Amino acid sequence: AGAIEVVVAAMHAHAMNEALQTRACGALRNLLSSGKGNITRALNAGAVDVVVTALRGHRASQGVQERACGALRNLLSGDAENYMTKAQNVDAVWAVVAALLGHTESALVQLQACAALRSLTSINVENKTIAGNAGAIEGMVAALRRHPECKRVLGQACAALWNVCNGNANNKTLAQNAGAKDLAEALLTVHCGSKRVVKEAKYLIEQLSDSHSLS
Repeated sequence: AGAIEVVVAAMHAHAMNEALQTRACGALRNLLSSGKGNITRALNAGAVDVVVTALRGHRASQGVQERACGALRNLLSGDAENYMTKAQNVDAVWAVVAALLGHTESALVQLQACAALRSLTSINVENKTIAGNAGAIEGMVAALRRHPECKRVLGQACAALWNVCNGNANNKTLAQNAGAKDLAEALLTVHCGSKRVVKEAKYLIEQLSDSHSLS
């Protein structure tokens, strides 16, 4: 067995070992950043299941939550629908939202949770609905408010909100009611020097505008 299979097997065998789960999720995150070949192997080995199990089993651990969300982010970064189906079947969205809502003070968890939600809702319509029902929108808007100086969190939160709202009228209403558009508009001034933040904020403003166009 290769490195990925060994890591997944260890996570299965030692599900309640927080230190092992932290290191294993970090290892998966790194291994999965090297291309689709490793992503396919990880999916076939059952990586989604063990990562979501780690999220559920160690909710108080900032280390596990950050690294598990990062692993899901990389695991689901492709555009194949079957990636999203595997994640949907084990309620990955609910687990990631729990991380988002449970570690609001940690910029690292907020960053990785928003990034994972961005991946989970990129093409899967049902995951967008699940995210809205789970409180993802309110959680990501809260991240914009709570981490106003962390450009990486701001960019990922705006991008994830765009994905969650794209094609989902109910989610768009939730985001508007939560104040997402006002916060995105403020970012254009506060972070005018950050191309990434400005770009994602503009996209989100357009998504949440009734006319779908920027003046």
